[in-house]
Parts: sequence; structure tokens; C-alpha cells
Amino acid sequence: MGSTPESLLENAKITGYLPTGLAEMSVQDFVNCVGTQPLAETAGELAYLEIVSL
Repeated sequence: MGSTPESLLENAKITGYLPTGLAEMSVQDFVNCVGTQPLAETAGELAYLEIVSL
């Protein structure tokens, strides 16, 4: 799966809310999206992650 995290299936979809509304992404699209975000510490925020289901 290349640079995709090994813990996720290649055809998995990640669903969540973005400022533009509900979004569904492939694993690689999610990796790319997260990779463009600043670290929470850099943005002066607390890190937060909630896994709803697997």
C-alpha cells in the first residue's frame, strides 16, 4: 500500500466533517489531507482524535 498506514485496508473510506460539510475520503486522500495540516501544538491547540468505529 505504499505510504498508506498498514493498519487500514487499501479500499477503506474515512468519513467526517470538514468546513465544507460531510466528506468521504480514500485512505490516501485522508493521509494527504492530514499531512497538510499544522501540528496542534503549532496552532496553539490541544490534540484531539475520536475513533467512532472500526
